[in-house]
Amino acid sequence: MKKRLLMLWLLFGVMLYGEDIDTILTKLPTKRVSKIAEETILSTPSPMPQLIVEQNNSQSDTNGTVLKKHEEKFKLIAIMNGSANINGQWYKIGEKVGSYRLEDIMEDAVFLKNDKKEKILIFDQNNSKITITVGR
Repeated sequence: MKKRLLMLWLLFGVMLYGEDIDTILTKLPTKRVSKIAEETILSTPSPMPQLIVEQNNSQSDTNGTVLKKHEEKFKLIAIMNGSANINGQWYKIGEKVGSYRLEDIMEDAVFLKNDKKEKILIFDQNNSKITITVGR
């Protein structure tokens, strides 16, 4: 009974003294005030690492023929006991995978890095051959 009376008093107080939400919103400034110029904020680079760096992978020889650099293709097949199977071969953290180094093995992905690029490999979502069984 006391809780109900207290709730009624609170509700009455809010109704009596509470402001309409539209009134509160109109009191807010429309433009954000900052001591830092907007151009400075917009030109600041993101602190997040860029995982995929697009580069022009072509060179021209003396005849003007465009030569394409070979882009390494990786497929994550399995992760088990701190090792990752990439393109059919098992690797541990710190080992070289092509021109990359295996930096981290997560539950469902691996992180590769070299001097120029970083890659995250995840399992192919369309692979119906993968089954996960938990203890018997």
